[in-house]
Amino acid sequence: MDRVKEMLQYVRQKQLYFICGIALILTLIRLYLYYKATYSIDMTASYDDQLFIHYARNLVDGQWLGEYNAKTLSKGISYSLFLAFANKIQLPYSLLLGGFNILASVLITLSVKPIVKKNSILFFIYVFFLFSPIGFTHEYSTRIYRNAIVIPSVVIIVACLLAIYYRKYRATKTILPWFFLLSLIFLGISKISWGKIKHKLKLNK
Repeated sequence: MDRVKEMLQYVRQKQLYFICGIALILTLIRLYLYYKATYSIDMTASYDDQLFIHYARNLVDGQWLGEYNAKTLSKGISYSLFLAFANKIQLPYSLLLGGFNILASVLITLSVKPIVKKNSILFFIYVFFLFSPIGFTHEYSTRIYRNAIVIPSVVIIVACLLAIYYRKYRATKTILPWFFLLSLIFLGISKISWGKIKHKLKLNK
């Protein structure tokens, strides 16, 4: 009996290594697709694409949001901070965006681990979010606009909420990182949403 248990444990370990290896290969492929994707921007959109680039350029130059005018703070600056961060660390925008989406896929997979015991199911959850069709669209991926970080941000928020719920009876130190991440990402997504609301109010006037 002990021999059988050892063999089963050995098989499970090998299966886990195999799944992790395939997941790593798929992750690298997805990151490559992000890197090779064709990104576009509409610099005629003075209250959209152009404005975020303007914010980002001022942030990189250490001028906060630049000269005060009618467009100042008409949109949230979360996406501009994302662009400025990519510039500061000298990382291509495509790779930073890809990394952000991969992080969201990892977190949503880890969040359901307490109730999903099979590694194969966790693998399919990860791959589903990693290659989600919305991640290949122009409006929510390849356009250099705030929509590009909305989807992964929402996924991370959902992941944090699920992780906290499924770990609610565990030690505080177990769920504290999820609370911290939730507060951080929720702040960013709320800035984006508030920017959209203000923009719509201006259009309706």
